[in-house]
Amino acid sequence: MCGAENGILPEYLEIARKTGGSVHTISKDIDELIKKREGEVFTIGFQRFKISAGHVQVF
Repeated sequence: MCGAENGILPEYLEIARKTGGSVHTISKDIDELIKKREGEVFTIGFQRFKISAGHVQVF
């Protein structure tokens, strides 16, 4: 993802999670999203996300 300095939209993470894919920024590779479980909170850069009701949401 080029230009992700302002953060990553959770929709991109959602697509990667549902398809078993990954998201790549200039500084980080975000993979294994499919392994995230309900209620799990994780951080990417300055953003926190949570798996809630089966979806990736900003936390």
